[in-house]
Amino acid sequence: MTKIQRAGYIINGLLMIAAGVLIAVYSEYGYQVLIGLLSLSLALSGIRTLVYYFTMARNMVGGQSLLYRGVMIFDFGVVSASLTSVPRYYIMIYLLGVHLFAGVIEVMRAFEAKRYEGASWKLKMSHGIVNILLAIFCLVFIKSTDYVIYIYCIGLVYSGIVNTVTACRKDAIVYVQRV
Repeated sequence: MTKIQRAGYIINGLLMIAAGVLIAVYSEYGYQVLIGLLSLSLALSGIRTLVYYFTMARNMVGGQSLLYRGVMIFDFGVVSASLTSVPRYYIMIYLLGVHLFAGVIEVMRAFEAKRYEGASWKLKMSHGIVNILLAIFCLVFIKSTDYVIYIYCIGLVYSGIVNTVTACRKDAIVYVQRV
């Protein structure tokens, strides 16, 4: 990871932590901010994936899956932007699905990293378990829509912490600089 990428991860992590704390503190406006952040982050992530596909991945083996993933993520972002007038119950189901999917994928990535003796499998596993726990909290508190803001804030703060820790870890790859 280059120094610019590390700085980007740290800034992204700190912004996520700050956003999570601010949403929790100002919870009366939290629902609108939650929808805005969720839709903006998903749409930007989808656009970033699509740009990566059109610039690099279309020539790679399996690159077409990135096209599908980018379109789906962008669509989720656009759909979530229209959920401001929808009852919070549906947002809780949406968060449940997002956390469950992300948690399962992260646990599978952790098992793969452990199989290949990667050093970061414990962090990936903890991130996946926390996402699955947040999905369980969404399921338990599905009728109480006041908790949707706090569950989202906990997930946002934890993801910010994981981003910051990831940026501060040593690389397992040795870089050779030309002289």
